[in-house]
Amino acid sequence: MSIMSAAMDNNVSQFERMHVPDLKTFLTKRGITCSLYRKQQLVRLCEIAVELQLEVTQTQDDYKDMDSFRRTVEVNGAKYVLPEITTVLNWKSDLRDLPLIESYDILIYLMKVGQWNESRLSNYRRDNGFNLYTSNHIHDVKLHRLINTEYFYVRAACVPETRQSENPYNPWVIVGTEGHFRSGGCNCVV
Repeated sequence: MSIMSAAMDNNVSQFERMHVPDLKTFLTKRGITCSLYRKQQLVRLCEIAVELQLEVTQTQDDYKDMDSFRRTVEVNGAKYVLPEITTVLNWKSDLRDLPLIESYDILIYLMKVGQWNESRLSNYRRDNGFNLYTSNHIHDVKLHRLINTEYFYVRAACVPETRQSENPYNPWVIVGTEGHFRSGGCNCVV
């Protein structure tokens, strides 16, 4: 019997026969967090969800929305979504066109956009990104001027700290011609 038919029949004993992954799927579709529970607890949560007649919730893809937001810049007063970094061609290894970036530009970005607090800023030497940089895990830095805008994409390759034979991560930032950071991202697991 499927998860949905178990819920529709209101036959809570069906949950006892279901596997843990199916129970978790049933619960997460209804917005219930269930990662730390044992099977009996999951069964009880499913029974309660049926008793409360909880509907399956429609969820949006937050990653796509956030990715689009991070790539949105203002050009001549209008909002413009820059292309996805994976679709950009014609990267240059010559970084002479890169605007001058001061440490204050980075600090302002980390405080305003990254929401770094005073404690994290003062302990930057313990930050994983800083350690990867100082351990020479960052390489292959490239630049792409975004046409008809005042922005550049800057990307790099970052060798994972523990799985050095794996494909590198690809951190990137959007930098304005004045050296101000607009946004950034990475395909890493963080």
